[in-house]
Amino acid sequence: MAEGLVERSAVRGGRGRPRHYYRLTEKGLRQTGSNFADLAMALWEQFRAIGDPQVQREMLRAVAKTLAASYSSQIQGRTVAERLRGVKELLAQRRIPATIEQDHQRLVLKAHACPYPKLAESDPRVCDMEQMMFSELVGQEVCLTHCRRNGGVECRFEVR
Repeated sequence: MAEGLVERSAVRGGRGRPRHYYRLTEKGLRQTGSNFADLAMALWEQFRAIGDPQVQREMLRAVAKTLAASYSSQIQGRTVAERLRGVKELLAQRRIPATIEQDHQRLVLKAHACPYPKLAESDPRVCDMEQMMFSELVGQEVCLTHCRRNGGVECRFEVR
């Protein structure tokens, strides 16, 4: 309960002590044995079968916006830097270690692991989708400047 994985509710049924019911929270459900990697791979194969590159790009953008909308309540802050820190925390919740570098002119999120390793191996456009999602969450264009797929040790997302 302290970690927000389980919630308890008291049900009173007359005299005496209430009964307590426990259930997983949304956060708890996300950490259960749900693994959608096979489903994601099958859906991605169907995405790749779409012949029109413009339709694929529109679909990627729509998926990125949908993901961003589902995560937006977890991103706090008014400035780009604050929102990027929220993205870093979101990655941490997904067990993706990340760091942020900031100097006078640029803000860079470094992801030290890939959230979609099998998909990224088969199609680099999943990285484009992640970049679009980060842009939506941060509220400013984010560019993937280095990628683990290309032999790097991290993926670098630079805020423009």
